[in-house]
Amino acid sequence: MNSQIFGEDTDEPPPPPHQGEKSATPVLTNPPPLTQSSKPQTIHHRNNILFDKFTQKPRKKLIQPLNSSNFLISPVVDEFRRRFFPMSTEQQWNDWRWQLRNRVSDLTSLEKILQLSESERTAISEHSGPLPSSISPYYASLLDP
Repeated sequence: MNSQIFGEDTDEPPPPPHQGEKSATPVLTNPPPLTQSSKPQTIHHRNNILFDKFTQKPRKKLIQPLNSSNFLISPVVDEFRRRFFPMSTEQQWNDWRWQLRNRVSDLTSLEKILQLSESERTAISEHSGPLPSSISPYYASLLDP
């Protein structure tokens, strides 16, 4: 066995193994060419049905997206929604985009929802600009005023 390590003392590759001795480095061979059946089959969808790219046959139905009208609103949360966001519909309330657009991020909005102590009010009012964090209307509905 050759005691030299390839690339350490010399730039020459190690000698081939003797007959019957296995090589320490694997022999790389070219993979077989891809045929149409062995190519990865990309899937396209139309009308929530997956179609195979090559056969154009339907594969399976996609999972239907959740409709925001399918979510139930608890009576406590619904009362909060009607009291503090009277112009919002149930569909808007269940829409995450609407929740982000209407998040509570200033002192006046926070005071409408929560009963703040004088020290909390002064600490928030001393901060300039929007609050460093905001609360979505849904999470605000879960707070104990």
